[in-house]
Amino acid sequence: MFNKRLALTLLFCALAQVGLWVWGGLASDNSDLWGLHTWGYLLPVDSLLLALLFGAAFFVIYRGAPFPTRPLGIGGALGLGAVLFYSLRDRAHLLGDGQLWISNYAREGIYHAHEPLAAAASYIAAQGQAGAAGRMEIWGVICGVLGLALLLLITPELARTPRERWIVLMFGLGSATMQFAFGYIEAYPLLWVMTLLFVWSGLLLLRTGGVWWLVGLSFGLAFGTHGIGALLAIPTLLLLFLRRPKLGDLAFALVCFAGPVAFAYWLLPQLLPSASAEQAGAEEVISGAKEIFEGLAVYPFGVGAWVLEQINRWSLLSPFAWLLIPVLFWRFGKLEPGPTGSKTPWFLLVTALALMIPFLVLNTHGSRGASIDWDSFAVGGVVLSLLGGTLIGRVSEQRHIPYGLPAVIAALAVLSSGAFVLIQAKPSSALHRFETLVQSPKWGDQNRSLAYETLYMYHRDAENHVEAAEALYHAAQYSGSARLINNAAVLLSRNNQHEKSAEIYLRLTEKFNVDGQTWYRFGVELRDSGSLDAAKTALRRALQLDTRLVDAMNALGQVILSNPASSKEQKEAYSLFSRSLAIDPDQPYAPVLRRALTNRQDSIEQNQ
Repeated sequence: MFNKRLALTLLFCALAQVGLWVWGGLASDNSDLWGLHTWGYLLPVDSLLLALLFGAAFFVIYRGAPFPTRPLGIGGALGLGAVLFYSLRDRAHLLGDGQLWISNYAREGIYHAHEPLAAAASYIAAQGQAGAAGRMEIWGVICGVLGLALLLLITPELARTPRERWIVLMFGLGSATMQFAFGYIEAYPLLWVMTLLFVWSGLLLLRTGGVWWLVGLSFGLAFGTHGIGALLAIPTLLLLFLRRPKLGDLAFALVCFAGPVAFAYWLLPQLLPSASAEQAGAEEVISGAKEIFEGLAVYPFGVGAWVLEQINRWSLLSPFAWLLIPVLFWRFGKLEPGPTGSKTPWFLLVTALALMIPFLVLNTHGSRGASIDWDSFAVGGVVLSLLGGTLIGRVSEQRHIPYGLPAVIAALAVLSSGAFVLIQAKPSSALHRFETLVQSPKWGDQNRSLAYETLYMYHRDAENHVEAAEALYHAAQYSGSARLINNAAVLLSRNNQHEKSAEIYLRLTEKFNVDGQTWYRFGVELRDSGSLDAAKTALRRALQLDTRLVDAMNALGQVILSNPASSKEQKEAYSLFSRSLAIDPDQPYAPVLRRALTNRQDSIEQNQ
């Protein structure tokens, strides 16, 4: 029988979520397509409403379930564990797990970081806004507890015996905590919650029969992976689960799925020109994909994680680790039907693949909006972990494997994840990883410049002046901002790195129409770095732009007289000193200039 309450609740959730995206995007400074779908970075009011909305939806679905569902008795202890895992996020400090992108620079000099959420919260705290950081942290803990509750409700639908349920639960929790190290669940705290909610809803609808469960799953995939994953998964799902689908059912599912997606990807960019994926970050490229493969494929399984990680660190063999699941499925024979029949493992497998298809198929080196990003791949790891736990639990039950073996496997999955979080949460590890990422050739110039500027801010706050100057030097090399390039040149000059300062000033003069004062500073840096001929050219250009620039007159005269010069150039130098004194007779260098002119006059008289 079709569960109308369930389908209507899912439809209401999806439409309301689109509304919240638009609201959050319009109400923030960064109202682009990327900002509209960033769940974890909505305004505090939006986040609260979204939590209440899906909490109510979950309650309605829970009350409308066609069979009894009851959380396991260990929920309290695991809830405490989830809170502890989430509390590790604030240890990441400024750079989080090293994958921090700066989205835009406001006039007030405040940076808005979208991901990971821990890095954003820590940076806000570093700027003296501890209240906002605290609210983000509390929000993450709430999402963790809610996700754990959903996981407790899903496990009875995936496993039959208490032992199987415990294994599934541990694998799901291990997968979620593992992803903290990569920042994806931190950036999208609701995404894990919604993934579990829609997986469970799909299992309920799968039991009730009919095509209507596809509506809920489509919404989950559509708004969890930007729509593309569900679109590509629909034909596969139909082949697996539907023998004689009715045309009306398919049309209803397609309309419910395609409507919000079309609004978000076609109509919305037309209404908001700044919401286009190209403008949202055409140079925002994907880096660190290999580590995602490693983590999702290895850590949820625990055993052999370190060995496989070392192999995968130098290759792309990680996807082959997924073969563990079908190998188990084939090696140990046909699985017995579960609570929702033998379709449950296939349901989880198709769902995980649908979540990962955008990452695997599309161009992952383009803009984040166009490439669908890798958040779909990370969240798909939760479903994949549930599938692994389900299969291992059933195989252990059928083969009478001792209770301790799967328990150790599941425990290792969680412990390795937690240890990885602790290691990556150290500021030194985060800093090293971030420095490695910014050197990736996949990053565009704008993205790399912003990343180096972030490193500059980090070193500046830590009072590492040499490292700060070096980071800003690299930022200026890729930047298109005159402000940043000029600041880099000034900072390098203060640190007596005159050659690099002159190099940055050269970039500034080539890219922008600068004033005489800037050409004067350029000439001074060239002088201090030993390039006297180039310094003369720069200082003469400064005087062409500003004929009354006293400092440029003095510097040019000094450069001319500092090395053997022709009589014509010497005459030019003393003429500059005379003009400088005529314009500003009270300047600090006036005594020196007068003495030089007097000595010049005495020398002329002696020669006569």
